Amino acid sequence: MRLERIDSIFELEKGTLQSTKCDAGDFDFITASREWKTHKEFTHDKEALIIAVAASGSLGRTHYVDGKFIASDLCFILTPKGKHADKLSLPFYQFVFNGLKEDLVKKCATGTAKQAINQQNFSSYRIPCFEPDEQSRMALRLKTAFASQESLEIEISHQETLLAKLKQAILQEAIAGKLTADWRAAHPDVEPARQLLHRIQAERARLIAAKKLRPEKPLPKITPAEIPFEIPQGWEWCRLGELCTKVTDGFHNTPPKVGEGFPYIAATHVKSDGIDFTNAYLVEEKFHRELYAKTEPQRGEILVVNIGAGSGCPAIIDVDFEFSFKNTAILKFNQELLSNFYLFHYLRHVQRENYEMLTRGANQPFLSLKVIKEFVIPLPPLAEQAAIVARVEALMEHCRVLTAEIAHTRTHAAHLLQAVLKEAFAPARK
Repeated sequence: MRLERIDSIFELEKGTLQSTKCDAGDFDFITASREWKTHKEFTHDKEALIIAVAASGSLGRTHYVDGKFIASDLCFILTPKGKHADKLSLPFYQFVFNGLKEDLVKKCATGTAKQAINQQNFSSYRIPCFEPDEQSRMALRLKTAFASQESLEIEISHQETLLAKLKQAILQEAIAGKLTADWRAAHPDVEPARQLLHRIQAERARLIAAKKLRPEKPLPKITPAEIPFEIPQGWEWCRLGELCTKVTDGFHNTPPKVGEGFPYIAATHVKSDGIDFTNAYLVEEKFHRELYAKTEPQRGEILVVNIGAGSGCPAIIDVDFEFSFKNTAILKFNQELLSNFYLFHYLRHVQRENYEMLTRGANQPFLSLKVIKEFVIPLPPLAEQAAIVARVEALMEHCRVLTAEIAHTRTHAAHLLQAVLKEAFAPARK
């Protein structure tokens, strides 16, 4: 076994078909995805390896094909070159390329936000060149290792799906009042949500009278068709806009970025586990003042992504310094009358349960301020909101432990596979 450049072993060409121009037919259309499609025409009728080179989620994935096919323009097509034509087992080299995928992507990919494997780097990448008898001897071992790893990955993915459903079930039980049924039984005399809602409305009216808020058009009344489930006695259905003193959004254009200045975050910085200020942009004070004056984000208030793939994702502001933002809405409310963590968990449930229905946009998802204000939310008494949050957090902590165990299992499985590959390829990689 020895190391040789890929272009000394394989002929390399790019695929030609864009996925958007695929017409289902009788021939395999091989894309970067794990699952293939079909097309009405083919360009090749042979054995080949197809490697995904421009698809972030599948970068470096290698397929084996034997027959009539056409390949995506996001892939390279590899066929044995010259003297190697009768010596290479392509099913075996599928295992070789998939085994080297992590190293190959690391050394051949370019780009930051969107990586792609560079053709020149790929051509010069050196892979083990095995003699036919070595290929036969190692094929079964590699096949067994990959099969075991794939089976384990399927089981891990199944566990992740079940865990995601468990989290959503916890949130549903929380906002339906089922998590705190025993708490209500032990606290029958708490202020009902109707009185809490009156206090919230009175506070809003006071701010309008003081000219600290602008009056807004009344929100539409909730219809019976909008109520998704029953809530406990003492709770109230209301619209999210009724609970907020203000729902607005940030700037829609990106100001010039500078090396020093005020933090300016985009939608990509807003995650349900917090706001990523470490990678925030910086803008000059004159731009910051213009943006900050519109929203004045304060600790405890909630940001909600309203443009892009993360639309609906909420995050609680947990900093005291000034910052501005774009492609994100902010919910401002009296935190003495409404629990921000209850509202956060409600928004997480809405995002997961109704994302497709609530977001609109031809080119990218968009969650309008009107839609956000008209969200229908079950309002518990203020004291019960705190009890709900405590129970949700306790259950979510168990989920976080399970998540860590799943991640550990995946890492362990990857290490076992890499150990097999390292033993197989070590003599050539030296």
